[in-house]
Amino acid sequence: MKKFALLLVTATLVLSCGNRKSGLLFDVRESDFVNKAETTVQGAVVNAEWPLGIRDIIVCDSFLVVNTEGKGASMYVYSDDCEFLGRFCFIGRAKNEFFRSADIKCEQTFKDADGNTLIPLIDHDYGVKLMNLQESVKNHNTTIVAENRYTASRIVSVFKDGDDGYGVISAKYDFLFLDDDINHTFEEYLFRDFNGTVYVYPHYAVMHDTVQVKEIWLFDKSDKNYSENLTGGLYKHPKRNLIIKPLLDMDYILFFDLDNDTTFAIHQSGSRSFKDGIPPLVVKTVPNLLGYDEIVAEYVPHFGDVAFAESFFMVLYYATDYDVNKPDGGKDSCELMFFDWDGNFLKSVELDHFVSGISYDERKQILYAYEYTTGCVLRYDLSK
Repeated sequence: MKKFALLLVTATLVLSCGNRKSGLLFDVRESDFVNKAETTVQGAVVNAEWPLGIRDIIVCDSFLVVNTEGKGASMYVYSDDCEFLGRFCFIGRAKNEFFRSADIKCEQTFKDADGNTLIPLIDHDYGVKLMNLQESVKNHNTTIVAENRYTASRIVSVFKDGDDGYGVISAKYDFLFLDDDINHTFEEYLFRDFNGTVYVYPHYAVMHDTVQVKEIWLFDKSDKNYSENLTGGLYKHPKRNLIIKPLLDMDYILFFDLDNDTTFAIHQSGSRSFKDGIPPLVVKTVPNLLGYDEIVAEYVPHFGDVAFAESFFMVLYYATDYDVNKPDGGKDSCELMFFDWDGNFLKSVELDHFVSGISYDERKQILYAYEYTTGCVLRYDLSK
């Protein structure tokens, strides 16, 4: 395997900017980042007492935090040597319990005045609870230090849009926290019509204590239904108010630099843009386990989960030309792309497993990954 040093990579500058032919109101910078991997990184299986139903694995200082979909505890904590330290975030009605399994928000963590790690936990429609990780591990009990019952609310308002009286519901689709404050949020909205089938006018808002202080629109209001292409998670720089959104269905990454009041996107040159519309679904007929023919949609996602450091981020990518298909239709590998936070492509490597979740230990230059189909946790050494 060829060696690569992440901090010595020369950035591939974007090819152009200021292109709005895509339909976005953002400046779109055309780049070339697909099928660029020149080496494969081999992962090592991490043997530990992992729980069932892993949702995500997150590096928090010297801890590994595993978020699960279990009906009991939804957080398992390990040392960075994978020694099991305890279970937390149980379902119940107490202040330090959750109505349903708690959800960690895209690896967001804060620091308090004593240097303890604070983890915002989403209790679905019931609000956000801020957990002190070190105190929880020390006391073998979930320690909640703050709570916000507003930010997890999904349906915000019902209103009439324009003179035609088009009725829509403004629904919060996703959100992140800004300035290490659970009362300061970046929120994604999709306006949905009353029958629940058409999504229109996606936009974003910066909120402080329930008051909107900024609004960002992706498209002109005359352009409807673009949100069908906008599936993908929100991820934030570990220190700055800089947010990215890699898209699941297209070769775009959206950037929201709130500190500098700047928005832009990078796009794979020559690939499908928003103005091209949604491609027709390709289906094929395959025999199922009972011997009957079954119609299956052929779908290949583009961007996946993100892991990050202070100077760059990594994103999983699946729509490469060289993935090896298994007989069951699965894939053996995926690509890991590296970008700096200005949107410059750095390089790509191929991972030897088809993983769905990643987190990066910047101190040790170790990438942890989760393979959903096998339940395996893998460790990739990125220091070489």
